[in-house]
Amino acid sequence: MYKRILVAIDLNDDPSWRGPLVAGAEHARKFAAELIVLTVVREVEAILQARGAPIAYKTVVGYLESQLRDRVAEAQADDLHPMKDYLLGTNAGRVVRHAHCSVLVAREPA
Repeated sequence: MYKRILVAIDLNDDPSWRGPLVAGAEHARKFAAELIVLTVVREVEAILQARGAPIAYKTVVGYLESQLRDRVAEAQADDLHPMKDYLLGTNAGRVVRHAHCSVLVAREPA
């Protein structure tokens, strides 16, 4: 039914990433789908990166990639060969409103 499962996680909020990543991995396994994991780069960070030298940007990207790999491994989803990407902005609602596919929003219980 699904070809790709995209899971956006906030690397700055440790308690919030586990549930959505585990749920995304379970769905990816169930539907034999590709798991795509991304994180948000805050606008201030993006501006600073743009002003910095390309080598500084590569260092930041390398760090974020290693953090994503660590989270994926910790959620026991590294068998799904996840991809990673970066989304600029802080409003996940934009993704939900403008997606041309089904979107599952995994929320932490209140």
